[in-house]
Amino acid sequence: MRLFDLSGKTAIVTGGTAGIGLAIAQALGEAGARVVLAGRSGERGREAVGKLTGAGVSAEFRPCDVTDASSVSALVNGVVTEHGGLHAMVIGAGLLTVKPALDFTAGEVDALLAVHLRGGFLCAQAAARAMIPRGGGKILFISSILAERAVPNQAPYIAAKGGMVARDPQKMAGVLARTPAGRAGEPEDVMGAAVFLCAPASDYLTGQHIMVDGGRSAGA
Repeated sequence: MRLFDLSGKTAIVTGGTAGIGLAIAQALGEAGARVVLAGRSGERGREAVGKLTGAGVSAEFRPCDVTDASSVSALVNGVVTEHGGLHAMVIGAGLLTVKPALDFTAGEVDALLAVHLRGGFLCAQAAARAMIPRGGGKILFISSILAERAVPNQAPYIAAKGGMVARDPQKMAGVLARTPAGRAGEPEDVMGAAVFLCAPASDYLTGQHIMVDGGRSAGA
């Protein structure tokens, strides 16, 4: 199991205070990593850290606005200074607005693109700057099936990153009918893949788009 051992490693998880980000943080922590949750809400951050530490995970919260280059740099530099380096950056911060494409305002589109595209780039850039002098590290982007399979009412979000979010029971029934696993994905379903991608087991793997989608992308 040494290939999956993250003991002594430090990982930042943006958007790590809830949902998939929190599940990934828990998985990395259970594999031995020190996890740093990054987000805009201090209250949610403290709640998430309490949940993780209660489960025996080494965790802390640091505020960060991923759309602000100085905020991202401060996050990464602070972690490197305090903990001696950065092994993994998991980019999971997201924003979702659900409405017909014709109803989106320019501001709403800009906000979605800022979080997903600008934020993703800034986080990866800052992490790479910290990792390269120390021999490298892991940068993991969290995307979703909607990067490959579009649905109505989420046009800017799909363009920015994609994410499987169904609000309509009839829509969900149609999605599940085309999903071999027969159910919707849960945050816990990505935990194993995230540990693999951040652990030594995947050191020869890079630049890959791995679909954890219950088989939906393999169907029609």
